[in-house]
Amino acid sequence: MLKAKYLKAGEFDIQIRMIPARQAFGLSKDVAQVAAQVLGALGKLGTKSLDVDLATIGPELGAALAGIESAKLDALMIGLLAKSEAKVNGAWLPLLDVVDDVFAGRIVDLYTVLFEAVRLNYPDFFARLAKAKEAPSQPTP
Repeated sequence: MLKAKYLKAGEFDIQIRMIPARQAFGLSKDVAQVAAQVLGALGKLGTKSLDVDLATIGPELGAALAGIESAKLDALMIGLLAKSEAKVNGAWLPLLDVVDDVFAGRIVDLYTVLFEAVRLNYPDFFARLAKAKEAPSQPTP
């Protein structure tokens, strides 16, 4: 059974569902590209932590993502949230069917949900990234 994570976006309950491994594998190159750009933005802010409050880095995050084709970002959103749901008027609905209503005027909430979808679907990516940061750099001969 695929894992799920629950969170709140404004007045809506969101259930982020893990996507199948083959689908996650297919998205991994684009996820890595976007993650590299986001980490670059975080580095400019003097932090490498992925646990920062996204509301505090919204402008930097937007600038980091500005260089990525909107079609690629849209495809990532569709892929990462394919199995997710939102509770609207008491009923659980596919999140992609109501994404415009749920996130209208709250783009940082959408970034947060996408970030959590990446963390849910690629936990080994973040674990290995943290290990790489902790490893001492080797001197160049």
